[in-house]
Amino acid sequence: MGKNGSSIGTILASVFITLILSGAGMYFGMPLLFPNLNANLNGDIEEEGGNLLQTKSLEVNTVDYINDFDLTYTKMPGMELNITTSGNSSLYVSLEGLFFLGMDNLFSGFTGYNLSLVVSRIGNRTTMIFYYIQTSPSAFIYESHNIYMTFDTGTISAGDYTISVYWRSISDNPGAITTLTTEVQNAYHCPRKIYVQEFSA
Repeated sequence: MGKNGSSIGTILASVFITLILSGAGMYFGMPLLFPNLNANLNGDIEEEGGNLLQTKSLEVNTVDYINDFDLTYTKMPGMELNITTSGNSSLYVSLEGLFFLGMDNLFSGFTGYNLSLVVSRIGNRTTMIFYYIQTSPSAFIYESHNIYMTFDTGTISAGDYTISVYWRSISDNPGAITTLTTEVQNAYHCPRKIYVQEFSA
């Protein structure tokens, strides 16, 4: 009995000592094998992408729309944001919103609309909302489209910049009228938003 008890004690003591030695080896050895193991990932990203200098945003919650015969770019109501940059920096801009494409019961063929996120004197990013059907559905169609667009300007100089959203139809359907609207009514609260961040280069 005494022999068995001392054997178990010896085994437990050996396991305990092995665990202590393994833990110490990992604690002191891992940093030598993997020197960047404890690196601050947020710090690394900040160094590579620059520091955040400022953030601005704009949210609009009104009912606005264009029709398929509105073929010229116009500024979407309320969607304009101004920012002054410090120079040797870049802007990361985004647009998000829920849009609704409506077609009456006489519609058939193609309808499409462009949405453009524009940074003055820099450029734009454009996406398209469209629908195609060969024969008339004989019913009113209403589709929702959740839009998220981004634009990274790259390094720009100091100055005043305007971020705005433009939209237009790209096809005037001869047999019916289609619309692109920002929301059905204010009660549904489907705001559209411009968000911009300035980062040092």
